[in-house]
Amino acid sequence: MRATGALDRNFPRGHAPSRKTNMPRKFTLIGLHVFLPINRCAHECKYCLWGVKRHTKLEFERAARLIERLAEWKYAHRPRDYLLNFDPGYSRNVKIDDLKAYNELNERIGNGKRYSRNILLGGLRFRRPDDQAEWVRRLRDIGVETMTASLAGHGTVHDDWNDRKGDFSHLMSLMRSGKDVGIRSIINLFVTKNTAPQIDDVRTMIQDELGASANCIAKTYNYMGSALSLEDQRITERIRDDLPCWVQASDQTGFSNWRSEREWIEVIMQEPEQAITTQLRLVLTDDNIDRLETMPAQRIISELENHIYGRYRSLPNLKELCERYSDPSNRRIYQNRLSLDGLWQHRSGSGEVSFSRYLDLLRDVPNSMLDP
Repeated sequence: MRATGALDRNFPRGHAPSRKTNMPRKFTLIGLHVFLPINRCAHECKYCLWGVKRHTKLEFERAARLIERLAEWKYAHRPRDYLLNFDPGYSRNVKIDDLKAYNELNERIGNGKRYSRNILLGGLRFRRPDDQAEWVRRLRDIGVETMTASLAGHGTVHDDWNDRKGDFSHLMSLMRSGKDVGIRSIINLFVTKNTAPQIDDVRTMIQDELGASANCIAKTYNYMGSALSLEDQRITERIRDDLPCWVQASDQTGFSNWRSEREWIEVIMQEPEQAITTQLRLVLTDDNIDRLETMPAQRIISELENHIYGRYRSLPNLKELCERYSDPSNRRIYQNRLSLDGLWQHRSGSGEVSFSRYLDLLRDVPNSMLDP
């Protein structure tokens, strides 16, 4: 049986189809994720989880009033561990005062320090050295303790993956500035066919420049967003088995789950069907804010829940997808069930596979309440 690309919808079945079809998916709702796409990203990463990015001009202050009303509903009607998260866009490409306001909102709605103590470095515009040093000092002053960066190899290899000349040097400079003021770095090292040979060199470079202030975590990219076209760069069983010992031994990498599709098939078919934990997702835009402001919080939640229940009822469960669309000859590596789920749904012809979709597995919702 041949291994095929992601878009081949006439895919040979890995197993005989089950007689039972449309088994309902098991899932548990654990919260609400509110996304306000106001901050633009300076990257066009080839492995971007989002794929196409859509933005809004909706004012933060207006969105914040709605979110605080949803928080009041949460405290009155949901248990203490029910999540309410606010995400202000595709990057943190904002002034410090704006970032402080975002963090304060997240703390007011019950997220504590979860969001305010870390900043994502992906998508930030270039700054002059003196401006950058001052910006990082101000991050420390508002309570930022860690910064998270993603590296795909080093030098021009990384720059090509992120489609921006000088990006690797820029990220390293930001993290050095962070080290100077006591901010630690969490660094995701993406492992692909052309970055795997560099991974030891990248880690050594980071240790030499950042020392104990940096923590490296090896990752592969998920099957979603822009990465759907990158199957030829996905590592194989042979490359995985030849990775350095520090990658294979690290619990943080989840390396025990770095399986090829053929290895995942046996695991998924033998294990009990697992319930998915997920959050409702509300994307705030210019198109939906007027309507949302007139709705009681309970009605907003009810509409979101009705849509997600309907969406899950229409999705085959993972075992059924595996029976119909898996490829026992595929030796490419996928780091989690989420990627296999997306891969098999895509082969089934069920449509787009994006990070937006996998936050709630929803699309085509009326009134632009969700994905814009």
